[in-house]
Amino acid sequence: MNLVDIFTLWKAGDDIPDSKDALGPEQIESYLRPRIRKNTIPLYINVVMYLCMHLASIGLLSINLGIFRNNGAWFAATTGMLLTSVAGFLYGIWIFRNLSYRNTDLKLIEYIKTRISFFRRQYEVWLWFCSASVIILPIAINTNTDSIDGTYAINNVRLFITIFSVIWSFSKGPL
Repeated sequence: MNLVDIFTLWKAGDDIPDSKDALGPEQIESYLRPRIRKNTIPLYINVVMYLCMHLASIGLLSINLGIFRNNGAWFAATTGMLLTSVAGFLYGIWIFRNLSYRNTDLKLIEYIKTRISFFRRQYEVWLWFCSASVIILPIAINTNTDSIDGTYAINNVRLFITIFSVIWSFSKGPL
């Protein structure tokens, strides 16, 4: 069932005269509102988990900046990953704050429209940052533990970039 079908059914329900067995819009709203709030708890857990991953990446990559300060290629890669982790962390805080919609004055249909819009746009961007953190954190851990005096050899840069791109695309999954 797509969004247009939901709105069509909702409008069709508004045209039906109230009978003894039919629920009115106020009754439906009072029934659904607590369940909508309860179902956002797993989303909060998801956001907090990935915020912790971004925070760990930021810490490790900050250490790696000092380690790789004399290695230009790794310094640039580490800087890019650090900026991505910082952006993901800040965006995650914004997502956390906007995850529960506090405007309860809206009708339920308007509330559903805004929630669908939020999850279709802003939360989708958050999932891209989550995919990046799944790749960046292991790289940060690996480079931090395997670096010897600021050197971490990549013998074939093109192959490394290709493998990184393939892992990135598989972590995102089908669009």
